[in-house]
Amino acid sequence: MIAYFGQTTCPHCEKQNRFVTEQTHPTQAEGDHEFVMIGDASPLSKVPVEKMDCEFCFQSFKVHTVVRQNVLHAFLNETEYKTLQQEKKPMKDVQKGDGLKQEHAFSEYIRKSEFSLPFKEQPFHVNHTLQLQDNTWTVKSVHKKEHIELEWERRMENDFVDAFYYEMENEKGERKWLWVKDDGDENAVFSINMPVVREYEKLYDITEYPTSSKVVFEKKLGKEYKLRAIQHITGTQMLILDANENIQADLLGDGIEELIEQVEELLHHQTQS
Repeated sequence: MIAYFGQTTCPHCEKQNRFVTEQTHPTQAEGDHEFVMIGDASPLSKVPVEKMDCEFCFQSFKVHTVVRQNVLHAFLNETEYKTLQQEKKPMKDVQKGDGLKQEHAFSEYIRKSEFSLPFKEQPFHVNHTLQLQDNTWTVKSVHKKEHIELEWERRMENDFVDAFYYEMENEKGERKWLWVKDDGDENAVFSINMPVVREYEKLYDITEYPTSSKVVFEKKLGKEYKLRAIQHITGTQMLILDANENIQADLLGDGIEELIEQVEELLHHQTQS
């Protein structure tokens, strides 16, 4: 097995992602493994194009593994690859060990850019200060991302977690964005990249009135399930949860009464099918 490993750039949000693709070689003995990084000799002259999902904006894109003169040169997204083909310019020379240097730099960037912040303490207010990357950064604006999809089945399919975005400024006047999401450890990302908003999301400017989502209603639903209503800026979200807090249905509406009617209709439909 040959593992090609390195970094590639998402064409949607322009953030760096780690990429790995595993390939086989006809002359390789069973059980043998080889690790190939930028600048290393490549056993394959051509590597198939693969799709990956960005770990930041979750959108899919194609990755081209570029091998020139039997050396791994780059992992390019579709836009970068088309530009390379159109311009027909020679690629930048790479040396053995370049891939390892890039990985060290990327790991250091991630170490300084990703960390943990208690989500229950969000949102921060304007003029709140944080020590980030050896500098004092001040909150200049506050934004909240919400899930606005109305169709409950699509809501279940969409990859979404509650998140706040803060535009930050340091003493030199430099600006960056801080992204804090309700997603376990290392839930904060600090970078120059602006928020990515997908078609089923909306970013609200809550600078003047910072607010968080709140549970406003909870009720048992038989022996195995319960209802939980959460108030957002977009509207009221109603979840049907099992005993292990797994989401069985996710509805969005204008109020609790309307949503309970939707739940009853949904349950009636399921019992009839």
